[in-house]
Amino acid sequence: MHRLPICCLLLASLSYADDGITPAARLGLEIGPDTTVVSGPLNEFGYPDFLRALDTRMAANVSVEENFWALMWQAMGNVERSSPEMIHEIEAKLGVAIGTERRMYNIFHANQTRVTELAEMQGQASSRPWTREEFPEIAEWLDTNTEELDLVQEAVTRPKAYCPLVTGSDYETTPMIAVLLPHVQGCRDVSRQLTARAMLRLAEGDERGAWEDLLACHRLAHHCGQGWTIIERLVGVAIHANAHDPTTVWLSHSTLSPEQLLTRWEELAPAMEPISFADCVDVGERMMFIDTVLALQTGRVSSRELYALAVSTPEPANGEKLFEADILAEFSNAKYKLYDLVLFASDINETLRYGNSMYDDLHRILSLPNHLERKAQMNDPNGRLAENSAISSSTESLLVEYFLSSDEEFEILPARMMTGMLMPAIKQAEEAQTRMAAKSYTLQAAFAVKIAIGLTGEVPDDIASLRDLGDLVPMIPLDPYTGNDLQIVEDARGLVIYSFGTDGQDDGGVTWGEIPDSGDQYDDQRAILTLAR
Repeated sequence: MHRLPICCLLLASLSYADDGITPAARLGLEIGPDTTVVSGPLNEFGYPDFLRALDTRMAANVSVEENFWALMWQAMGNVERSSPEMIHEIEAKLGVAIGTERRMYNIFHANQTRVTELAEMQGQASSRPWTREEFPEIAEWLDTNTEELDLVQEAVTRPKAYCPLVTGSDYETTPMIAVLLPHVQGCRDVSRQLTARAMLRLAEGDERGAWEDLLACHRLAHHCGQGWTIIERLVGVAIHANAHDPTTVWLSHSTLSPEQLLTRWEELAPAMEPISFADCVDVGERMMFIDTVLALQTGRVSSRELYALAVSTPEPANGEKLFEADILAEFSNAKYKLYDLVLFASDINETLRYGNSMYDDLHRILSLPNHLERKAQMNDPNGRLAENSAISSSTESLLVEYFLSSDEEFEILPARMMTGMLMPAIKQAEEAQTRMAAKSYTLQAAFAVKIAIGLTGEVPDDIASLRDLGDLVPMIPLDPYTGNDLQIVEDARGLVIYSFGTDGQDDGGVTWGEIPDSGDQYDDQRAILTLAR
């Protein structure tokens, strides 16, 4: 295959005329399980409509009455002020009335000049018991949303979760990467309210009410964590993390009997299953990859437009443009023109076949039950994932591959490049999955410790000894980072039950921010019980 000097190709790309969307037949697209994965429905240009295919799959066998999102949307209202057209589309698909106005009062949106101050108050209100006199504005915020928060508590008990896929524009031309997720972002604010109200109720002696709020928060995280994108699942992990410490505070203050505490854990356990990224990568993210390749190669979207959808350039609060932004724009401009050229110069079917084989690898790796195995295979320097990451992270490496690869290697270069671009997000997802597992396991162990103290009157010396109590305590999982038992130590902080963290080192249960100026050096995951002596 003859390849022109890159300067000539770049000049040619500048004069490229947009003749509209290229039909699938003219592109030579082969529709099938190893290329497009889904065979229909097809749009007017002959391409699979991935948005409708995925939306239909997600909506199957989900009734209004059992759908979490149907009631959650009603509780939040138009939480992110989406367009009326978008809201009407969601209403039609969910079969409920949402309305075009926000239903939940958002204290941060209503006080833009005091966001930092109010966020500090809210953070304290979620971390310990507090009184209305201490944080009157936070109390008023919660009181204003009482009816809505009660609806959330009802919604999270529903067994299924389907929310329509909407883009706010034409399905035929909008890529999947542009799907809007306002409902997921709105859940972050709801979780802040639930944890703050739980700590207020705990201070007021309403232990049961506090538990119901914390249980609702974890269930909310679980529903978000079943979404089709990495973003939704990361939000689920974040909400679980936000509810983790307040739950251990509740456990420390609980006056329930060992038997009652075990019942509480059994209520919570289904929502605490670690969020896996394997199936969303296998289905939703795979479809997004295929749709993105087709969108680029058919002229439905340019690489620069695609980049703008995925990345935003930060700017100072005063609106002054960053100097570095001009330099980054020049580099990204050249880089994405080159991406266009590679895409237009390759066989679309080979690109898709190779890409699907890479997604098969990612799904297999993320499905491994052991973090150490997943990490080793993703970081294997001799593996395809590492090689592809190197290509996508360096324009120089991409140029070398462009000119020196064989014809067969050149055909799969676009897929190698695009899957390489995905790897940082995949690694972060795997780390988040393991981190959530560690948090879940330390909380589970904290319940077991609290129950054991109630049964024996003694603080256990180690986690392994709890297994002697059998079914009287929750099962104690192993540390997902090491495969060994979780650690337990009593010090000035309380009874600290912890996992080693990503570095696999014993930092004594020290985590982010606990030691000033330590950065990310310490990242043990822990649960701290404070015991009355």
